[in-house]
Amino acid sequence: MSWTPSCLNWKTMARVYFQEMTQSRAMGFQQKQQFLHEDETPRLCTWESLEKRNLSDTERVPLISEAGPAAFDAAINLLPQLRNDVGVLPQDYALRALCNLALGRSSTIFQWNAKILRFEQTLKGASITGVSRACLDSLAEEIIDTGSTIAKLRTVAERQRYAKIPSATLALNSCVRSILNAIDECMSEQLSSVRSVLQLQNLLAAPKRLLSVLEALVEATKQCESDESVISAVSDHIYDQVQTQYDLCAVLRALLARVSVPWLERLATDIGFCSTETALASGYSIDSDNMSGLEQAITFVDADYKDLIRETKRAVKILRTQDEYHYLLRGDEQAFNALVNPTLDRTELLNISKTYEQMMANRLRSDPAAITSNTLDKLGQPTGRARPENIELATDLSTTPLERIRPLVQTQQRLVNGILLRRLFREHNLRHHLEVQKSYQLLGNADFVLRLSTALFSQETQSAERRRGATLTGEVMGLRLGATHEERWPPASSELQLTLMGILNETYGKISEKKSANGAALPGGLSFSIRQLPESEIDRVLDPNSVYALDFLRLQYTTTPPLDAVITSDTLDKYDGTFRFLLRLLRVGHVTSTLKKVLSSHWKPGHPDVEACKFVQEANQVVCVLMSHAMELGIIQPWRSFQRSIDGLVQVLAREDEAGEIGTKVTLGVEGLRCLHEQCLESIRGRLFLKRRQAKLRQAIEDALNAILKATFALQRDDKQVRAIFKDNKSSFTQSTKEIVKLLQEIVDKPLKTISAAEAEDMEVSRILLSRLNWNEYYT
Repeated sequence: MSWTPSCLNWKTMARVYFQEMTQSRAMGFQQKQQFLHEDETPRLCTWESLEKRNLSDTERVPLISEAGPAAFDAAINLLPQLRNDVGVLPQDYALRALCNLALGRSSTIFQWNAKILRFEQTLKGASITGVSRACLDSLAEEIIDTGSTIAKLRTVAERQRYAKIPSATLALNSCVRSILNAIDECMSEQLSSVRSVLQLQNLLAAPKRLLSVLEALVEATKQCESDESVISAVSDHIYDQVQTQYDLCAVLRALLARVSVPWLERLATDIGFCSTETALASGYSIDSDNMSGLEQAITFVDADYKDLIRETKRAVKILRTQDEYHYLLRGDEQAFNALVNPTLDRTELLNISKTYEQMMANRLRSDPAAITSNTLDKLGQPTGRARPENIELATDLSTTPLERIRPLVQTQQRLVNGILLRRLFREHNLRHHLEVQKSYQLLGNADFVLRLSTALFSQETQSAERRRGATLTGEVMGLRLGATHEERWPPASSELQLTLMGILNETYGKISEKKSANGAALPGGLSFSIRQLPESEIDRVLDPNSVYALDFLRLQYTTTPPLDAVITSDTLDKYDGTFRFLLRLLRVGHVTSTLKKVLSSHWKPGHPDVEACKFVQEANQVVCVLMSHAMELGIIQPWRSFQRSIDGLVQVLAREDEAGEIGTKVTLGVEGLRCLHEQCLESIRGRLFLKRRQAKLRQAIEDALNAILKATFALQRDDKQVRAIFKDNKSSFTQSTKEIVKLLQEIVDKPLKTISAAEAEDMEVSRILLSRLNWNEYYT
């Protein structure tokens, strides 16, 4: 967005600053003059006076400077090392050239070199009458630095005026131009009274330090590509400077405030203080790209304030997609102007934010439909956006120009989150969608688990595979996973569809209150689909007797706005990973439940196979412990805690409604609700050992489950070759179980000082699993 600053009154600021500096130096000069007037004849220290000898020629020592500039020039030419071969310039002529140089202007003596961005002296070696060549060179070099800085800053600022650069850089360049103009005007008035190069040097002392700071700011922001990075660079540099240069504090603080205005305008638009129509009319587009700025490593606001702004912007964006003309998004001229006006202090902004909050609360109370439904009328649009005409001089560094706007941002955040939470729970039924995830992705629905197990693993169902000459009957069809070792795997998509297409509809219809013509409407398009697997995992899916045989199967769910603010794509991935692991447990649990039947059908009565019976008992014990741990401690316990938080939030919203308030009692917003959801899933994944740091333990569990499946397959065939396979897998199962116990013991024995509170809770859960899995220390 192009940005053109208003009148900044830099002239007044510069005049005040320069007058203070000049007066302090003038006072010192007057004191010296008063001291000299007390005794017109200077007394010099000589050896004669030291020895208290009164000699007539020591009473008054003649000085060469008293003879005038001409005598000084003649005396200089008498000394070979100081002789000036180029010539002596008239003082008035040279002084005017030096004054022009101090203002960054060329003359016959000093010319601007555009290649090196610096003034150069054309008459090198010349001197001014009454001043030695060495003294003039030193003074000229000092004034060249000042004039070159002014000319370079003006060149850079003018060159970038119409360039495609961040708005904050345009604001900085505009401030630089204004300050340079103020310096030029103030100094021009004072240069007319300059009569010597020493006076000129004294006059330049004040702006010289300010110009060096401006040059450093322009250099520091040269590579910045966003408003946030520009403000970060400017604020960091300014707050370093004001620690030692207190007289520059007011000017630099005003500059930071003005450079921050474009970002504040964008922030005001993003959080709803400017309507969409007004923003578009001003050339500002509201899109997802505007969310990326605060994701950078910025330093001009602290971490909690950055989180507040990010959360508010995201909440407003969600509300805007649902209801573009909501009361909270129509814009408020007073709030907008207060947000971008750096002259207002925190007290004034706090009063404005209270007034705004009360006004919006009254509007929402008078129009209850605005809380849970769209408000499509476009009344109350702000008419204009005014920038402040002046920036006051202030030396208070306790509050930055950006920190002071916190009350307004907090007010908007509370109001928007209050509206969004009510819509999520009441209009979009968030609690039901979360319950669907638990029922299906986390296997919390017993009817779904039973039907899915039957369809996938039962050997008593009809195969859904299409065969030539075989007619499908109306009986229950299934994939019959592991029924025979010759079967084709994985199944075709048509076979998979025939098997699973009715399970979700039938089980969801019993728990849903919303009915459609074809039964219950599945939320989010809930359905079974094929998971995209990496090349390294495809081969192990092809083995029907592997624990990974069902890794291709997933539950497809698409979250619609605004539910996607809580049920995000990341959380869906976590649900999917958990479902994948639970499906493996479910399959092995079904297999171990049929092991006794396998033994009775393949081994003769009266001649029990002790080794097989022992394996069946151990496998049943391990799988039952793992399954109960996964469901009770791994899923149900964290989910209940999450559910209690949601219930408490709903109750607080109800209390606010009774009091006729919005955002006054609720301390949790949409962002906080999303974090609670993610924390719940992270806790579940940690207790199911699905995190990356738990890879060894997870692999040991998968190896044990895989060994159970391989050994069970071997028990179904009564021959010596398969008997050897059974023994190998039984041994592998025992070793894997011992590895599980060992790794659990390492977790339990971890020192408490090195873990967090969440890890300590997970440690206690691991301790319970260890005691149940190895209760008689059988595996140790």
